[in-house]
Amino acid sequence: MVKNLIVVLFLFVFGNKTTNAQESMIPDVSYTYLEKLISIAKENFPRVKSLENKRNIAALNLSRAKYSWFDVLTFSYTYQPKPTLNIINPIFFNGYQAGVSFNVYSLIQKPFLVKQAKEESKIVESDILEYDIFLTNDVKQKYFKYIQALTILRLQNKSVQDAESVQKLIQYKFEKNEESYANYSQASLILSNSKVIKISSEANFLIAKSDLEALLGEKLENIN
Repeated sequence: MVKNLIVVLFLFVFGNKTTNAQESMIPDVSYTYLEKLISIAKENFPRVKSLENKRNIAALNLSRAKYSWFDVLTFSYTYQPKPTLNIINPIFFNGYQAGVSFNVYSLIQKPFLVKQAKEESKIVESDILEYDIFLTNDVKQKYFKYIQALTILRLQNKSVQDAESVQKLIQYKFEKNEESYANYSQASLILSNSKVIKISSEANFLIAKSDLEALLGEKLENIN
């Protein structure tokens, strides 16, 4: 009876190894689907939107710096209804009087402000490019981990099914007094361990799925 159990367990273990050797996560990887996920992440992820806002602000600051040359000139006017006798500050004309003042310091400062705005715009563009690379790579890694977790879970489901078949066979023989209680207990323990590993695989799959969805901003079930 012990020999029979060893044969059954041998077929169970090495049969699973043969099945596992034939399994691969590569066929489940879809690069077309992956590119779609990357595109969705770039549209939805808050950091991307924040950088886009910074780009808009930098563009506005550059435009303001370029078109602020007239800031060096200050226009003013006064209105004098009629001439007044003022010995200290005599006024000889009435009506509207206009004046223009020129700020030399502002004129000197303008090229530096324009250059600074351009450099700030370049920094924002570099940040956007850098994060685009980072986000693309992050989505790829989390997608591959998701496929890995899915493949492992699928294999573990198969292992549980096989363990259940072995346990039922041993239980049937045990109930007919054709197998020992020790062998029956061993088969039950193998099934229990397989189920524990399956639960762990399920948790890893859900975590991998959650990590990927955090970048996408929506559920995978909603993406075709």
